[in-house]
Amino acid sequence: MDYIKSVRRLDEVLSEVRQLIRHKPRTMKVHVDSAQGRILASDVVAQIDVPPFDKAVVDGFAVRAEDTYSASPSNPTVLRVVKKNSIDVGEAIEVAVGDPLPNGADAVVMKEHVIIRENVIEILRPVREFSNVSRRGEDFKRGEIVVPRGKVLDLVDIAAAVSCCYRELEVFDLRAALICTGGEVREIDQIAGLEELEHGVIPNTTKYIVTWFLSRLGVSVDYVGLVPDDEKEIADRVRCALERYDLVVTTGGLAVSSRDVTYRAVMRLGPSYMQRGLAIRPGRPTSIAVIEGKPVLMLSGFPLAALTGLYYVAPRIIEFLTGCSLIYDKFVVYGRLSSRVTKPPHLRALVRARALLGDHVLEVEPLTATGSSLISTLIRGNAVIDVPEGLEGHDEGEVVMSELLRGTTL
Repeated sequence: MDYIKSVRRLDEVLSEVRQLIRHKPRTMKVHVDSAQGRILASDVVAQIDVPPFDKAVVDGFAVRAEDTYSASPSNPTVLRVVKKNSIDVGEAIEVAVGDPLPNGADAVVMKEHVIIRENVIEILRPVREFSNVSRRGEDFKRGEIVVPRGKVLDLVDIAAAVSCCYRELEVFDLRAALICTGGEVREIDQIAGLEELEHGVIPNTTKYIVTWFLSRLGVSVDYVGLVPDDEKEIADRVRCALERYDLVVTTGGLAVSSRDVTYRAVMRLGPSYMQRGLAIRPGRPTSIAVIEGKPVLMLSGFPLAALTGLYYVAPRIIEFLTGCSLIYDKFVVYGRLSSRVTKPPHLRALVRARALLGDHVLEVEPLTATGSSLISTLIRGNAVIDVPEGLEGHDEGEVVMSELLRGTTL
């Protein structure tokens, strides 16, 4: 196979893959305390109005608003304070934050705006109807979708679900096996000393990038080990992973040297679909297979090339598996490009960048370090620019959209 010419447009490949993924991950109910970071499998729907009644949002006195319309510091309105569940004309009931509004009341006067005397209050300023009141259903109406399925749950989502009295949430138990390959790659605990790095040994940094990114998407990642450049051993490891996991991800072994055997190892398993190479940069070796209805995502062993493959492919693969739109935290900003970005028009490129505040304007600085293994650009940078096919790049000074990948303060 002429590897370079085999790369194809991302959308075409994903459209074909979608038709062949038949596997569906299981779902399970988990307590809300264990739901953070998981993908919601069914809508959270408000079972009641939230709040379920009109309630006071300040400490004060529940009143009929029209009773206060003439109130002023020089001519206060005097109301009789009563202790019952409803008020009539000329009456008020003392309430605290969160208390239900008594029948007949339609506003709350803050304590700071009244003079309290025995059995009466003097109101010093008028209030409008429903002032200082949270209305029934103001947060959520009964039957409203509060959190949609496909959302990677954060604590705000969970708080919203709890406000609707959910104790448990149905989530996808989406599990991925991560298999790293490469005879020159070592786990950090396997490296005896710095001198090994000077003789071609490479620390396995890519597994951390892959685990970080997939975890952002609500995927539970199990690292199942580092495999040498052995076609049979890689094939056996992938076969075993396919029996237990929803998604298998490999890193390394996708170039064209005799040591790059991951592609051939996966071919041994008789995939119903295989695409070797995508029109993306970095990460052109990224490959996708479907075996017995399950996806196998093969990534470059270089950290940035692996990240690009994940960025473009993983969210879509997860959508195909779950059958719903994936909603996860994406922080998109617009800023002025500090220098020109170029690329071949037939490739889709992910450009590393640093977004920072300039003179009252957000500046986006491309990081032009060469090589897809340079993890320093992820440390010095905090964002990426997605440049689609058909464009040769962006000019200096152009306003571009970038996505913040890390929580850097701008």
